[in-house]
Amino acid sequence: MHADQISLCLALQDLGINAELIPTALNFPTHLEPRDYYDIAEVPRVLHYHSNIDACGFLNPIQNTSVDQQIGYVNEIIRSRRRNQLDNRVFWDFRYAAFPELGSGAGSRGAELSRKCAILNEALSHQGEARLLDIGCGDLEVTKHLVIKAYKGIDISAEAVRICRAKRPDWDFAVGHPLLLDIQPAEIVLCLDVLIHMPDIESYRRMVRRLIELTSNVLIVGAYNQPPWLTSDITFYYEPITKSLREGGMTTFEILGGYRDTTVIRAFK
Repeated sequence: MHADQISLCLALQDLGINAELIPTALNFPTHLEPRDYYDIAEVPRVLHYHSNIDACGFLNPIQNTSVDQQIGYVNEIIRSRRRNQLDNRVFWDFRYAAFPELGSGAGSRGAELSRKCAILNEALSHQGEARLLDIGCGDLEVTKHLVIKAYKGIDISAEAVRICRAKRPDWDFAVGHPLLLDIQPAEIVLCLDVLIHMPDIESYRRMVRRLIELTSNVLIVGAYNQPPWLTSDITFYYEPITKSLREGGMTTFEILGGYRDTTVIRAFK
């Protein structure tokens, strides 16, 4: 398990090279058992967090005042950076790899998941052989039970798509950004909880335009239609989704329902 460290020690021994251990403060572990923190002489300057992180990628505290102050400082840097330039690929690859049971968050499990599934089942119950394009398919928990033959799922996270392929090997999936992939339009385009993670208004509007461009008949989109009351460092609001759709030329639409502070709209081309 620690072959690289042992190999280095053996090489130094064999070559007769003297080595000095750096102070713990320059490689401070935060992943040990509470009983291991019996003597903290210096305030940490470099944190060795290993896998001791939460589902949002923040470092977990260890219940020591001086150490937790440094952990809080690092977490605030992460939070601030995300608010300014969220990298969706990095975040969702991490989430689906490290916390697959959580999926994309509270909105994709439990009662919220049931509500989403009910809305989609009702909306797609009479679509027959129509081709469905799912932009931001996530881990497929929302759509895996749909009776759809011609399905294509797109997600920016390779980890998410790996999970999808295991759940529905009969469906088609692709990894990449919808703005960059060569995607054929579909009769029905589905996009839930993607627009709320666009880190700036220009990328948000480009994504709305792309969804409309890919829609040949019906677009079903879940996004904010009002300022959200549940906020985080990975969600963003710019304007009501109905306003965005109107400006994109889709003037005929209906509200299918909602979950948490997100509204599901069905718009017609």
